[in-house]
Amino acid sequence: MRGEGGTEDLTRLLLRACTLPCAYTCACARQVGFRHAYQAHQARLALFLKNKSATGGWTALRADVPAVPYLKVSRQAPLAETLGPGESATLVLSAECLEPFEACPECTVGFVSGSTGATHAYSLRLPVVATGFMEPVALAAADFMARWNALAPAAGADPFPKEQQVVFARSGGLAIDAAELARVRTTVLSAGLHLAPTSGLDDANPAALQATAAGTFRTGSLGPNGQRVSVGALVKLDAAGSNYRLTVRAVHGKVALALKNVIKAQLG
Repeated sequence: MRGEGGTEDLTRLLLRACTLPCAYTCACARQVGFRHAYQAHQARLALFLKNKSATGGWTALRADVPAVPYLKVSRQAPLAETLGPGESATLVLSAECLEPFEACPECTVGFVSGSTGATHAYSLRLPVVATGFMEPVALAAADFMARWNALAPAAGADPFPKEQQVVFARSGGLAIDAAELARVRTTVLSAGLHLAPTSGLDDANPAALQATAAGTFRTGSLGPNGQRVSVGALVKLDAAGSNYRLTVRAVHGKVALALKNVIKAQLG
């Protein structure tokens, strides 16, 4: 949350929610949680709010989600307007992905405290990230490299380059070995971000400490051929010492940027 403290807790909440179906955090007299699920270009999200105060209720409770061009968001259930001590409320949303995006949508939560009469307003990011709309694409080594080379960056300025690269230290500064990279490949890239590890490429040279994966970003928008638009994406993660070099290539630059940001946030 921004505006009245709790920024660090909400940042950690958002990071956890990027790779988990649900996440919660507490801040003083408030508890906030998310639960979300995806299928192709569609998402369903529940935002949980709990008044942990033992004495003061909330009134004029609201949760505003501004419109954005990349998501069509609909409310599936209304939010209670009052919340007594110890009570909870849930905002249920459905969303349809319309186009590539790199930033999470915002939500403003506000209420009036019954104990003080003060009006509170908090801004937070909903954990609807581009990786939620990814589906794994299983590729053999030769197919991965052919697509990788086809997406080589072209010369010239581009506000959203189709290749995104960053070098960063592993969280905690610990050395990265084959076991850690295997964990990242299975837990983060595959289970968390819905990418498929490449068959026969990473284990061709075990000493190289490399993880590669592929996926496709789904949208509900129709292309000229009448089919829903999808965006292919490829990931290369190389490790040396305690550092990662992450390279992402995608057909659309915003997908490459979103993947780079989410993966770096999980590992750095």
